[in-house]
Amino acid sequence: MQGYYKGPDATREVIDEEGWFHTGDIGYLDADNYLFITDRKKDLIKTAGGKFVAPQPIENALKTSPYILNAMIVGDQRRFVVALIVPNAATVSAKLQDQGVRLASHEEMAAHPAVRSLIETEVKRLTAHLAQWETIKRFALLPTTAASPSPSSSSAASSNKTTAKSSTSSTPNPPIPSPPSPAPKWDSQF
Repeated sequence: MQGYYKGPDATREVIDEEGWFHTGDIGYLDADNYLFITDRKKDLIKTAGGKFVAPQPIENALKTSPYILNAMIVGDQRRFVVALIVPNAATVSAKLQDQGVRLASHEEMAAHPAVRSLIETEVKRLTAHLAQWETIKRFALLPTTAASPSPSSSSAASSNKTTAKSSTSSTPNPPIPSPPSPAPKWDSQF
């Protein structure tokens, strides 16, 4: 990003002397140069309608679901609040296997209509108490990382860390992680 058009003051606020763009998020780069967002500097989201939303209570409420491993609320300067949600591979797979659905990969899980329906039901259930401007209007499902249990694994234990790399494994040679899937198309979904 070169800067804001005819806005040198706004550009100086977000781009430092070294050229880094400051988004308001806190994170780190791992050894493989993947960016992990761990927190946000600003605790409140202000929607385009001027309403303030505290994302942490909503994210924490979503994470109480056994089917949701992680969630992030987005909505600053947007018309409505949306969520990025990582399904819990172990519990979602178990639930769908009871219905006769088997999933081969994390990517298939994130794209499957039955998973979307299950997560949508959970989102509505867990956010029913929120004010209208705080409710999640849309959400995107993201696949879990390669270090997470596979969807077809029935003995996998759930974990709250989607980015942690496991140092122990029940197999002598753990599988090599696949490359990350392409990023979701934000504009078409939100």
